[in-house]
Amino acid sequence: MKKFLPVASLFLVACVFAGCAASDTASIPRTVAVTKSTNGGMITLNKGDALTVTLDGNPTTGYRWEYIAGKEAILSLQGDPQFKPASSAIGSPGEVTFNFKARQSGSQSLELVYGRSFEKDQPPLAAYKAKVMVR
Repeated sequence: MKKFLPVASLFLVACVFAGCAASDTASIPRTVAVTKSTNGGMITLNKGDALTVTLDGNPTTGYRWEYIAGKEAILSLQGDPQFKPASSAIGSPGEVTFNFKARQSGSQSLELVYGRSFEKDQPPLAAYKAKVMVR
């Protein structure tokens, strides 16, 4: 019995610390990465999380993805979108990545359109829309 008590006490202390550690990691911001497969869907984030949206694109054709900012301040765009070509060939298509941060709790519509800025009378070639919920 004397050997059991210290082992049980050590186990109990370890469980308490493990529980504290688990609750601390829940508040660590994470990065949620989405693609065109979430178009029309719902994205759930925690306040402070990062969101990356990666879509197919080819800026050499004059087409660009543009973020349509709404009135809500739930998400904030972090810098300019980044283009990564699929190959080293001139004019090759690739992927465009937008980086956002979940600033505050609430919900907003995230909208990106793919079009040419100099063709104002033409509808976008493609669009991406998702509902974003931040807890």
